[in-house]
Amino acid sequence: MRECPKCLHLNPPSAKFCNNCGVALNEQVVQAVTSNKSKRAAERRQLTILFCDLVGSTPLSEQLDPEEYRQIIIDYHQLAEKVIQQFGGYVAQYLGDGLLVYFGYPKGLEDAPRSAVRAGLGILDAVEKANTAWKQAGKTAIAVRIGIHSGLVVVDDHLALGETVNVAARLEGLAPHNGLVISPQTLKLTKGWFSTNSLGLHTLKGISKPMEVFQVLQESDAKTKLDIAKSQGLSPLVGRTKEIGLLTKAWQEAKEGNGNLCLLKGEAGIGKSRLVDKMEQQIGQESASLIIEARCSAYHQQSAFYPFIQLLEKDILRFNQQDTQTAKLTKLENLVLQAGLNFKLTMRLLAEFLSIESDQFPPLAISPLAKKQRTTESLNQLIFQHATLQPILLVVEDLHWADASSLEWLQQFLEKISTHSIFLLCTTRPEYQPPWTIQSEVQELILNRLSTENMTEICLHQTRGKALPKEILDQIAYKTEGVPLFVEELTKMNLLRWLAPSIHLPFPLPYKTRY
Repeated sequence: MRECPKCLHLNPPSAKFCNNCGVALNEQVVQAVTSNKSKRAAERRQLTILFCDLVGSTPLSEQLDPEEYRQIIIDYHQLAEKVIQQFGGYVAQYLGDGLLVYFGYPKGLEDAPRSAVRAGLGILDAVEKANTAWKQAGKTAIAVRIGIHSGLVVVDDHLALGETVNVAARLEGLAPHNGLVISPQTLKLTKGWFSTNSLGLHTLKGISKPMEVFQVLQESDAKTKLDIAKSQGLSPLVGRTKEIGLLTKAWQEAKEGNGNLCLLKGEAGIGKSRLVDKMEQQIGQESASLIIEARCSAYHQQSAFYPFIQLLEKDILRFNQQDTQTAKLTKLENLVLQAGLNFKLTMRLLAEFLSIESDQFPPLAISPLAKKQRTTESLNQLIFQHATLQPILLVVEDLHWADASSLEWLQQFLEKISTHSIFLLCTTRPEYQPPWTIQSEVQELILNRLSTENMTEICLHQTRGKALPKEILDQIAYKTEGVPLFVEELTKMNLLRWLAPSIHLPFPLPYKTRY
């Protein structure tokens, strides 16, 4: 038998193509893959499992010519794999036309459950767009179902075992055509990030107790974990008086026409976004000011200008999901006219930049480098024009995930910022050092960990003023090392165990060893 190097399906010795996924079976590749399998020992892991299956594959295989059916499977796998890879997933097995995907193994993820659900929605979106193109080309449209579950498994290089895998497969069978369903465990770990609808209790084959199943409809409006935490009540911002003073001073200088940049550095959970939010609240109380945000993403580090395309669409042009291409074009026209820029040139550049289809403003037929330069110049002019009307706070979150084009644009923007009323506030992890920090307009602000007194203040807020036993406070201080997010989460966990020791927590505690 010949094992496929892509999906591990066993094929007859004479097979030239995999009978499961259609990949070419080159003898040298098969031998290399077989001989190079690692011997990693099985381990217990908390994983999120995604199971995606093609709807009606058996009738399709009967109706279509085998070559046509094979091409459908290949196209479907390729578009799904592209999305899965974008969100850090790992295709563990190809089960017929189904995909078994791990999030959190073999590569660890900061937020595996959310990544899995975003990947599921991404697959549905990719299928919808592909169906439109396939129908126009006279090809067969497809439908998929996706199920996601989070829990404990035993996993090695090739196989995860445990109830979690079985539940994900059963959930997939309950999903509507071109729909995504998740378990209560995954819902709890992604609460606030997505809009969901309960499909009620269902009895899953092989699972003893009925399970409530939830269909994921779309991503919510939440941009950060801070947005979700706000709805649940925030602990007080403590130990940051000095930092707030420095940021306020930088803002005052910017308002006077002395633009500058502050690089806010700190580890995950230290409170960078919380401090930015404090400044936004403070500045937002001033009527004559504009706050715009660009958020870099770990999933889009290869997408040129991703954070600034999002900034234009959401904060400046205010596109929404209901906007047609015509509506988007009208909003862009109004913006360009108000800015007083070269109308036709800017429209052709920015329409392409924002992927707005327009026969009236087709892309310029110039070299990619020249087009990039002209586009960034137009973006600069738009922002600088706004700054003549009102001072601007431009926030760039998670700079360590910025793509190369965005970093290049920021450097050019920074060279001209000193004569404009713009305060550029960037957040990043400590290990990242952008190339332009030596410029005079840049100040670096490093967030340190909290003192014991500050940690106690957070604990008291979580317990509503009731003092925790000293041994618990000592444990929190030791395990969190003064990282405010971890202090808050560990206090909640210990409070649950202190008040109700018998409660079973379906997720691991946020101890420092996990980060």
